[in-house]
Amino acid sequence: MNYILSILGHWIFLVVGLIYIYTKREEDENNLGWKVIGFYLLGSFSLNFNTQSVSIILPAGFCFYYFIMRNKPRLNKVTKKRAAIFGVIMLYVGVLNGIIYEKIEYRNHFIITNNNSIDYIKNDWNTIKNSLNIDYSEMKDFNLGYKKDGSIENLYYSVLGNDKQYHITFYPEGGEYDIYVEKIRNENEMNMSIGFDDDRFNLSTDQFMDIIENTKFEKYEEADSYTIKYSNHIYTDTLEDKKVYEINYDDYSIKELVSKNNIYRYSPIVYVPMKKVSEGSSDSISIDQYLVYYNYSEEEHNDIVMYENKEIIIEDIENGIKKVITDPYDAETIVKSMKDSSWAEVKDINVSLEPNLFIKDNDGNVIGLCENESFARRDLDGISVWYIVPSNLYNDIKLFLY
Repeated sequence: MNYILSILGHWIFLVVGLIYIYTKREEDENNLGWKVIGFYLLGSFSLNFNTQSVSIILPAGFCFYYFIMRNKPRLNKVTKKRAAIFGVIMLYVGVLNGIIYEKIEYRNHFIITNNNSIDYIKNDWNTIKNSLNIDYSEMKDFNLGYKKDGSIENLYYSVLGNDKQYHITFYPEGGEYDIYVEKIRNENEMNMSIGFDDDRFNLSTDQFMDIIENTKFEKYEEADSYTIKYSNHIYTDTLEDKKVYEINYDDYSIKELVSKNNIYRYSPIVYVPMKKVSEGSSDSISIDQYLVYYNYSEEEHNDIVMYENKEIIIEDIENGIKKVITDPYDAETIVKSMKDSSWAEVKDINVSLEPNLFIKDNDGNVIGLCENESFARRDLDGISVWYIVPSNLYNDIKLFLY
């Protein structure tokens, strides 16, 4: 709003100035009004030279007038000279106005909330965006460290909005936020930063704060503190050896993803429980990935269509636990593990085991697995066949129950 008023004032001053110069003409002349405007535009014409550290504005139009046109005989010579001088004055008034605006607009802001708990991070953000008139923004980076009692140890995040980047740092000892406002210099930089680039994911700051406030991140009994990190990049690294969770935006519930090898593009919140090992030193217990976005390759997505109507029941008869699997990606993982080429039929050995973990599908297949044993029994149409299977299969299948 202040910027709009500044522009409006600039134009009013310009119009009044040109009218004043015209009324002080020495004599009548055809089309003098247009000529006054022309000399004004000549005086305000500039050449700009930008370097990494400084911007140089050369009054090329006024220099041309002063050295080439100033001494030529013409009607209303003084009036036209005044118009050219007024043009160069307005040029540098505009430059000065821009400098003052940037100094006021792009500066540090300090907001005291006296909060030092992760429970108030969203409320503090609402205070910040209202104070700085941020209508819409997207999260760029987020880094939070807090103790197991919820008290904040460190917090920094940056958001993009209003053609600006806001760097927000929280100082727990004083309950104070320091917000540094940085100008985004060009449209390409803005587009690349705010999610229009294929390697970045655009997540609104409000929605991100909802995730942080409402998601029930897993608690670790041995953890003394936690770190939460996020960047708006899209990653393609393998997730195979990591604990991975999907966040449901409807109720912010989480679901551990067992089928991870098919994921090839994702944007995670990285959640790290930490255990203190000595004064000032901690080690990570786990590095968990909570996905705010993920996708599968097109080829694998097409393959998954055949599992859309697949229903699989996993039953632990020893503990009385049963679960129906309808997710096509989970179904694909289970079915492929059942078709593993390393399975070997048992022909010359009498297996006297009783399975306690069963997998059943809607095609009539039944597989029984034995805990702590590398054996599986396949039952189909009244015929039972034993197989030697990978030793990790029992535990891998049992994960789907939880």
